[in-house]
Amino acid sequence: MPARRKTALLQGSALSLFFIVALIEPAYAQSLEPLENLADFIVNFLTGPIARSAAIIAVAVLGYLGFTGRLRWGIAGSVVVGIALIFGAATIVDAIQGSV
Repeated sequence: MPARRKTALLQGSALSLFFIVALIEPAYAQSLEPLENLADFIVNFLTGPIARSAAIIAVAVLGYLGFTGRLRWGIAGSVVVGIALIFGAATIVDAIQGSV
């Protein structure tokens, strides 16, 4: 193959490659909706009706412990703080996010 023909072929290839790259639309990122749905499910599971039922059971157990005289105030405080953190988690995160 003559050198002149080789140069023309390389220039044509380079020009074609330039136009192909210039005309490519940027790829759109894949949707993360499945992961968002999973995270929403976990949040609803941990703070929804099941968590409410568990909190009611925990407070009832504290009541029975207090009724029988075996309630330790450290455990009662831990349960109350835990319940406040579970159901106040969204508010706490929103407050921290708003301050940043």
